[in-house]
Amino acid sequence: MTLTENIKQRLVVLTDISNEPDDEQSLVRLLMYATDVDIEGLVATTSVHLKGGVRPDLIRRQIQAYGEILPNLRVHHAAYPAAEDLDAVVGDGPTGQGMQGVGDDLDTSGSNLVITSVDRDDPRPVWVTLWGGANCLAQALWTVRRTRAESEVAAFVSKIRVYAISDQDDAAMWIRETFPDLFYVVSPKPYSQSTWYGVKGVGDVPGADDSKIELSSLRSPNKENLTGLIDPDHPGTQWVIEHIRTGHGPLGALYPETKYAMEGDTPSYLGLIRNGLNFHENPKYGGWGGRYESYQPTEPDLEFYKRRYPDSVYKGETRPIWTDVDDTYVGVDGGTYTDNRGTVVRWRGAFQEDFAARMDWGITERFEDANHNPVAAFRGQAGRETIHLDAQPGEAVALSAKGSSDPDGDVLDFYWMLYPEAGTFAGEPRIEGDDQEAAVLHVPTGAEGEIHVILDVSDRGGHPMRAYRRIIVHVK
Repeated sequence: MTLTENIKQRLVVLTDISNEPDDEQSLVRLLMYATDVDIEGLVATTSVHLKGGVRPDLIRRQIQAYGEILPNLRVHHAAYPAAEDLDAVVGDGPTGQGMQGVGDDLDTSGSNLVITSVDRDDPRPVWVTLWGGANCLAQALWTVRRTRAESEVAAFVSKIRVYAISDQDDAAMWIRETFPDLFYVVSPKPYSQSTWYGVKGVGDVPGADDSKIELSSLRSPNKENLTGLIDPDHPGTQWVIEHIRTGHGPLGALYPETKYAMEGDTPSYLGLIRNGLNFHENPKYGGWGGRYESYQPTEPDLEFYKRRYPDSVYKGETRPIWTDVDDTYVGVDGGTYTDNRGTVVRWRGAFQEDFAARMDWGITERFEDANHNPVAAFRGQAGRETIHLDAQPGEAVALSAKGSSDPDGDVLDFYWMLYPEAGTFAGEPRIEGDDQEAAVLHVPTGAEGEIHVILDVSDRGGHPMRAYRRIIVHVK
């Protein structure tokens, strides 16, 4: 048995905050998970939806509210950063839209933050998440390309990991074409068809559990009878109001009502949360923020791009990108579905309950009055690392969650899940005792490759929280 080290990831967020409420919603959640990533930049940007100005003041407003609940948060997790440290990495992107804001001597505090972060003497990559337009990242790359040697540019680019919530300005396409070696996760298609949309769509994704997802009036089947932004009768709306927005301190109060769809930007960092699924090692593994594979799409929706960017010369991808793939999953209705958005939908219940539990931390002064994540162990080894095992065709592999624990003393439930899409094994393995602490993986004969097994350990707290272990069985 060997382990892959689990390392906290570095994060720079580029957000067109104020274009609609979902950026502010995603920022509330991110601050509640500031224990799990090193936030090195929070930059206000433009996008095709937000033209003519940026709103860093809204980022600072959220940070101020976070600071007010920080003493409570640190009771539950000591790694929450100081509000002053977060405020120090707030910056502005270009005020021009797309490539109109990119060029010589057009650097901004935001583009400089990107450069500073990537240049830092730290071997970890920098995840740059694009909640809006990409021109702040484009400006950083423009300046580096103009002022450094080719080898230095290549070294700079190699440290960046981009996760884009689709393309929201023409700078995004320029970046991918100009820097073909840049690691880039994106869904180049209409929003509602994109993988990340699995976090937010109500009634859009087959088999999805919508019971904890707020429904806007614009998307409600009862919209003619509604006057506010949200449908107050939808169960998901009621859940968000009770467990996130109201009675959860000043930061919860800044979780705005949904205008179109909820938290569209959240998947860009959900996979970086240190829960043991370890998406950051390889997007093909999948995690709370979805699953992607690297290939060159051959049938781009050029009509969508032409409508959105009439002056763009985009003709489709010129190289491989990390982009949409399907998962087959069991829906809340018991049906079996295959959909790329299912790579997010399958985790909805888990990440919503986890978020709600953390929102309770902000209003709870005593550790024993809130729920906390269990600790998942494999064969007595507790942690979050990915586990690698060797096996032979026909072998019965012992799976054990012995050593798992819960800091609150809650009863634990166990579930061993096969994740065939994440692996390469062509056969059909099965797990005996998939709801027990100890189980057996039966490896069929006649095939080789990787089998991904996910150990899901959940507690029975008021809002159940989880910890995972990913076990990759190398069959040969």
